[in-house]
Order: sequence, then C-alpha cells, then structure tokens
Amino acid sequence: MSQLVRVPAFIDGRSEFARRRDQAEREILLSALRESRGTQVTVADHLGISPRTLRYRIARLRSIGLAVELP
Repeated sequence: MSQLVRVPAFIDGRSEFARRRDQAEREILLSALRESRGTQVTVADHLGISPRTLRYRIARLRSIGLAVELP
C-alpha cells in the first residue's frame, strides 16, 4: 500500500520548494558577486557556470521579483 505524500502549498503559482530554491540561488549569486567585486565572468567561473547561464539565472530571479543588484 502506498503512502500519500503531502504536496507543499502553492502561493502565486509557486511551491514552497521553488521559493526556497530561488532564495538559496539568490544568496549564492549575491555572495559570489560581492566576493568577485561584480565581474560577471569571474562570478560565472567561480560558480562553474558559463557567463550566459549566469545572466539567465539573474534574469530569472529578477523576473520573479527578487532583487539582484550588480555593483
């Protein structure tokens, strides 16, 4: 017999998991931007992603209303 799994509540079309993931990603990106003094190429290299992926992730966070400021 299978057990029922409780699905997190959705607020504004986003799950609690999605909100927490976005917040964690934002904190990691902002920390990396501060440490590198805002050079996006350096940040992307530090995170192991391409500069294009970094720009995409920053744009995605901004599109859902999270503030990501570049120095």
